[in-house]
Amino acid sequence: MLENYTKVKYIVYNESASGKRIFQCGGCFALAVLFKSLKELGAEVYLSHRAFNVSGLPPYEEEDFMLPSPESIGTGAKAKNIDLNECITIYPEVTPENPVGSKYVVRWLLHYPGYFNEHHTTWDKENDLLFSYQGWIAEKSKELGFRIDGPLSPVHFDQEVFKDYGNPRSGTSFVKKKPPLEGSKTDKLPEGAHDISNITSNGLPSQLAEELNKYEDFYSYDENTILSLLAALCGCNSIIASQSGTKESFYEERLDCWKYGIAYGAKELDHAKNTRHLLKDAIAKEQEKGLSTVKDFMNFTHSKFN
Repeated sequence: MLENYTKVKYIVYNESASGKRIFQCGGCFALAVLFKSLKELGAEVYLSHRAFNVSGLPPYEEEDFMLPSPESIGTGAKAKNIDLNECITIYPEVTPENPVGSKYVVRWLLHYPGYFNEHHTTWDKENDLLFSYQGWIAEKSKELGFRIDGPLSPVHFDQEVFKDYGNPRSGTSFVKKKPPLEGSKTDKLPEGAHDISNITSNGLPSQLAEELNKYEDFYSYDENTILSLLAALCGCNSIIASQSGTKESFYEERLDCWKYGIAYGAKELDHAKNTRHLLKDAIAKEQEKGLSTVKDFMNFTHSKFN
């Protein structure tokens, strides 16, 4: 049970999640899940920017936002009277400096610093706290000389939407969200494979689930995308078609649920087929563990900053 904290407030910085298709961005979705988890655990938490509702999560309310909505501009609505000296702002690692201006800063590493940009050079390395989303991110960050203060791994999968509908299946779908990591081995796409990137980027979760239920196989050339898990939930043979390491290191460095229903390379397809039935329960356990990391995060940050 969490202690009764009354002073420190959280702000989740979600500038990149302002688009209507929030699901096109894995980090944006993770920020939404973190916000809901903090709120569920009783934290006083706000969003820094207007964001759109995420399918499968409780809808945002006006009181969730630190600033008035764009629709209210010119109506006399005012931003909430929030003392930034009492606030911990949680920034994804792609954010430079401290744009909100809060007294306390957490950098949430959804990827290791430097992968997308060099904004980490503007961080306060002495005072900012760093939390990692997955083990492989923590290990790579430590190799680069960064201190990691702990894990922060809230997860959410809407299994009422992402499931096997029992429809007839055929063929292969694929996405290439990011280029393969340097030195990766890649599997060749089967002839006639369909690129569904447009739906993964611009469709609603229900549309994506319906699309995944059409295909026998799903190839992803981004070995870290949540789409691989969603495809497995929907009954696809989910294949990581770009491999930068060994299968042992891949399964070991990620959340436990990645061990089930996913083939790290087409040659591991039997593993995906034979373990897919274990994925639902593994995800349920992962969601419980993820919420526990949020509790630990709250305790740690309040102890550090309160």
